[in-house]
Amino acid sequence: MSEEKKVDITGLMVEATPGWEARVKELCKPKYFQVGIHINPELDNQISPEEFARLRKKLDLVQQAAEYMAAGMLKGTLKYPTDDIPLERWVAHVVGEGADQMNYQILLADAFFKQGQVNPSANPKDKAWRTYRPNSEGEPF
Repeated sequence: MSEEKKVDITGLMVEATPGWEARVKELCKPKYFQVGIHINPELDNQISPEEFARLRKKLDLVQQAAEYMAAGMLKGTLKYPTDDIPLERWVAHVVGEGADQMNYQILLADAFFKQGQVNPSANPKDKAWRTYRPNSEGEPF
C-alpha cells in the first residue's frame, strides 16, 4: 500500500492569526487595489486595431482578476503570521485548493445548467449527458 499523501482540504494545516476573520471581511476587497496593464508601444505595430480592441477587452478581465488576486494575497497576509511555510505544507495546500477549484467549477457549471443557460454538449447524442437531465420528452436536449 502506498504512503498517504498529505492534502490540506480544510486550510487548517497552518495555524491562523487570532481575529483574522474580521480584518479580512473589512479589508480584503478589490476596491483597495488598482492593477494596471501597460502595453509596450512596440505591440501597436504588430497587431491590427481590431486585434488590439479584442485584446484590450481580455486584458480588462485579467486586470479585474489581478485585483481579486491581490485581495486574496492580503487575506493570506492577515490570516497567517508568516509566509515561511514548509514546502510539504505548500504542496498539500495546493492539492487541496486544486480540488476545491474543480468542485467550484463543477458546481458553477451545474448552476448554469439548472438555469438553462448552458448546453453542456454540442452533440445531443453525447452519452455523457444523455441521461443526466433529460427534457420533458426524455431526450437530453
